[in-house]
Amino acid sequence: MLHDIRDIYTKTTESTLMAFNRHMADIYQRLKPIGFDAEFVRSVILPDWWVDSDAEVPFNRALAETTIARFLKLSFEELSNPTAALSLPSIIPIRLKCANQNSDPVVVRPAIQVAQRLAEILARSAKEIPPFVGPERLREIRPRLREHHPIVTLEVLTEACWENGVIVAHMARLPKVSGFRKFDGLAMFVDGRPVVLLADPSDVPPWQAFHLAHELGHIALEHVLPGAGVLADGQLDRVADDDVERQADRFACEMLTGKSELAFKSVPGMTAEKLASAVSTFGSNNGIDPGVVALIYGRTAQRWGAAVEALKLLGMRHGAKDVIRNALASRLDLDSLQESQRHFLEQLVLPQAATVS
Repeated sequence: MLHDIRDIYTKTTESTLMAFNRHMADIYQRLKPIGFDAEFVRSVILPDWWVDSDAEVPFNRALAETTIARFLKLSFEELSNPTAALSLPSIIPIRLKCANQNSDPVVVRPAIQVAQRLAEILARSAKEIPPFVGPERLREIRPRLREHHPIVTLEVLTEACWENGVIVAHMARLPKVSGFRKFDGLAMFVDGRPVVLLADPSDVPPWQAFHLAHELGHIALEHVLPGAGVLADGQLDRVADDDVERQADRFACEMLTGKSELAFKSVPGMTAEKLASAVSTFGSNNGIDPGVVALIYGRTAQRWGAAVEALKLLGMRHGAKDVIRNALASRLDLDSLQESQRHFLEQLVLPQAATVS
């Protein structure tokens, strides 16, 4: 590959090089309109040793262009021409499910582009993962989990996904360009294996458990199939008004509570302290994570403030990302990856301090 790059730049005239900034300004300027900000490209896509002044050397500039084109699935010919406008390639079909059903999937394409590349690397670097058990077996997970666990927590559900052949990761960051959107979670297949990627910034374990169970529902209910593209979700804090989303919500609720629907009415005088006590008792009596009960109360009774404060009192405001990251890290063969792929994973799904920007 390096010889090919040298050959390409041997044909580039010195006058052409002098006509354009030998740093990276033109690349970043052309990436922004298609949804990729400079900071994301610099810190996630390019090597960890990279500084933009490296691009003064034509060979280094070519290396940067090759790396960006490969990871973002862009045309190298377009990217290496400083005057060429960039365009996103045609990728697998996207179905965007969110509160605004008129949303154009194009608004999440940059994020999906990164997610697709990530899913491909994860699927090919995961080690000793059982074959996917199939949608029907996924629909039967909860009874099997309850045989060994009193409640279905995020940790229990994450491990169950891996044990049944479903890859799970939380994306610590996504491209951030005004006008483009992120997603809360998505489900897709890579080489016949389902992959769930979560991107909601919350570090609350019960909340991420709901996201994971919701995406798992899309797989179990065959809303997403091998070769059928990506199903991306946004704004799962809203009550679903789409049949596919309602089905996934019911699956998630049943997975976490044993009931396809669970709702609470707002109780006058229900302070955070009282709610924390009430959900602890209700959860213990019904085999449900108290944090999940608090979130369901907040969602269905429209009392998010009390629910959030109750989660603090229950000690459930943090730890979700560690649970997902640790389960993933123990199952990846990083030594089998190229340095650039390892860096990509380390920045997106294996950071020491995961935060969504």
